[in-house]
Amino acid sequence: MKNLISLICLSITTICYAQSPSEIKEAIKHAEAEKQKQQAKLDSLLVIDQKNKLTLLRDLNKQKSELDQKINQLGSTEPKNNRISFVLGIGASYVANTLHQNPSVNLNNNNVIIEKAQKVKTNVTFGVVYTP
Repeated sequence: MKNLISLICLSITTICYAQSPSEIKEAIKHAEAEKQKQQAKLDSLLVIDQKNKLTLLRDLNKQKSELDQKINQLGSTEPKNNRISFVLGIGASYVANTLHQNPSVNLNNNNVIIEKAQKVKTNVTFGVVYTP
C-alpha cells in the first residue's frame, strides 16, 4: 500500500513538471510502466508472504499434531478403569537423644521404674490414592 501511494505521488509529480502534450503522454507511459513494476513487486511480496504464512501454519499444525500424539500416548498408558491405586510405605527413623518410656510403678516394692526407650523406630504406612 505504501509503495502504491509513493507511485501515485511520483506519477502526479512527473505529470506536473511536463510541458508539452507529447511530454505528458511520455510521462503517463512512464508512470504506468513504473506502476506496473511496483504492482509486480507488491504481488511478488504478497505471494512470498503468503508462502511464509503457509509454511509457518504447516509447522505449527505439525507441532500441534505431535503434541496431541504425545498427550494421547501419555493418556493411553493406563486404562481408564484403574483409577484407584494402593500405596505402601515403610520407613525408619533414628533418635539421637536418650528417650525414656513412660514411668511405671512396681506394686511389689512401690518403686518407680524408668526404662530407656528404643532409639530406632519403624513404621508402616498404607494408603489408597484415587486419580480422577
